[in-house]
Amino acid sequence: MLSRVMSAIILASLLLAACGVPASQPGTPAVTAEAQGTVPYPPVAAPVVESNDVYPAPLPVVTEQTNPYPSSGEGAVNTISTATYTNTELKYQLNYPADWQVNEDGLNQPNQEVIFSPPGAAAFTIYFSVLLDERDIETVRKVYQETLPEAVLNEITFAGQPAIQYTMENRVEVYVPYQDQVYLIYTDQPADQQVTNMFLSFRFLP
Repeated sequence: MLSRVMSAIILASLLLAACGVPASQPGTPAVTAEAQGTVPYPPVAAPVVESNDVYPAPLPVVTEQTNPYPSSGEGAVNTISTATYTNTELKYQLNYPADWQVNEDGLNQPNQEVIFSPPGAAAFTIYFSVLLDERDIETVRKVYQETLPEAVLNEITFAGQPAIQYTMENRVEVYVPYQDQVYLIYTDQPADQQVTNMFLSFRFLP
């Protein structure tokens, strides 16, 4: 009887070998033909999209446009009486509050600076100044890059002329080339509405 059982086992092993199915090893799960044919990871289902939506929805790109200090020619808002300052030699004109003082002492200096100040102006504070800068624009750029790299640079049009503007904490400087000169218009009080109006009213004379 035992010999018959052993013969049956040997015959079954021979048949399995002939069919190409390896015998299982201890501790190893048997791999069936059905398991061998499956995909390791099921395909990812496509997301459900509403008929009116676009997939994937692009994220909006928000870019902040720099807002240079108001340049001239944009229209000033005046709520007080103004006077007009004209310098025919330096070829510029602007409006300023009628009760402000105009200091022309600097016209005797090489930079020919004119300073505009309100009554009771704070000491060592420039509210509005116009002067000539002996440097050219490229030299100004280089100096700022080397000494004040944190200053914000804007390319603007000022009084109809291409210009550059540097903005720092509590200070705005505008450099404008005009007829072989570089004009510097600057203020230590850029938030003052009257100063803004003066920038807006500035124009060059032919």
